[in-house]
Amino acid sequence: MALLDALALVIALRQPLIDALPDYARMRRWHIRSYQAFSALLTPMYQSNSHALPWLRDHLMAPMATWPVVRPMLSRLVAGDLLPPLAGERQP
Repeated sequence: MALLDALALVIALRQPLIDALPDYARMRRWHIRSYQAFSALLTPMYQSNSHALPWLRDHLMAPMATWPVVRPMLSRLVAGDLLPPLAGERQP
């Protein structure tokens, strides 16, 4: 995510600074909010006192992660490119 932030900042800084920072924030806003939502959804599976959530993670989510359709999607999620990382810009 830091590399995506840096890329967005480099692109935004091609214009005057007064316009660059709001443009940078606009480019990254949707991607960051989406990943924050993913994190809020998945964090309890790994960091909670629940007995049910780790069971779901280990017995349902772990086997599903090996499925041919799910595995590439999870790889893209972790890489940060499941969703377009820079709103309004041609993707690198």
